[in-house]
Amino acid sequence: MLHKLHRISALIIGTFIGFHLINHLFILGGVQQHIDVMDAFRVIYRNILVESVLLICVIFQVCSGVYFVWKRRGQRHGFLENAQSLSGLYLAYFFLNHVGAILFGRVFADLDTNIYYGIAGFHVAPFQFYFIPYYFLAVVALFVHVASAFNW
Repeated sequence: MLHKLHRISALIIGTFIGFHLINHLFILGGVQQHIDVMDAFRVIYRNILVESVLLICVIFQVCSGVYFVWKRRGQRHGFLENAQSLSGLYLAYFFLNHVGAILFGRVFADLDTNIYYGIAGFHVAPFQFYFIPYYFLAVVALFVHVASAFNW
């Protein structure tokens, strides 16, 4: 049952991530286009009900994923099983950091967590040496984790 709930929450989070990444592609049309699309999407995902469901899903996803890795420690065999667990652990790390940073920016710093907030760390040395691999590995981990799940 826990695996089924993990997959359901992954679908909910994955839907948001799809819109989130599509929104990032609009930066290619300029910052204003990106912000306009983000503002349109925010009407949906910043709805208190939708946002609450997303946050609950993220917390559940992290906790259940770490539980699965812990429960099967020492029992994994083969590249795909190890790739799935390592990518899942990285996603747990990323979700906690990323969602935590967004919530901190919005709630405690009272900032608009738009593209300017998101790229601030890229402009101050040496933070780009953290953020470039941080985001790159998140995208890789997401695709590896999803591909591993589809393999089963």
